[in-house]
Amino acid sequence: MYYNFLYSVSVILFTLFIDSCGFLLFVFLWYVYIVCVCMCVYMCVYMCIYVYICVCVYIYIYMCVCVCVCVCVYVCIFQLYLLT
Repeated sequence: MYYNFLYSVSVILFTLFIDSCGFLLFVFLWYVYIVCVCMCVYMCVYMCIYVYICVCVYIYIYMCVCVCVCVCVYVCIFQLYLLT
């Protein structure tokens, strides 16, 4: 009985996990965004000249956004492929 309940819950969670592409992308984007911001600050503080720190931040954020979009689109397409 207990194992059947766990199995049902896991199946429901897995179904929600596969179906909630938009929610997953939202969470993933925020996670990557936070990591990117930390990386940007770290890289700019340790590798860039202070005068150009704003330029560095913009470049890294732009790169991060591009990577995020590409990865998220790929994840979405892959999940839709699994559903078919």
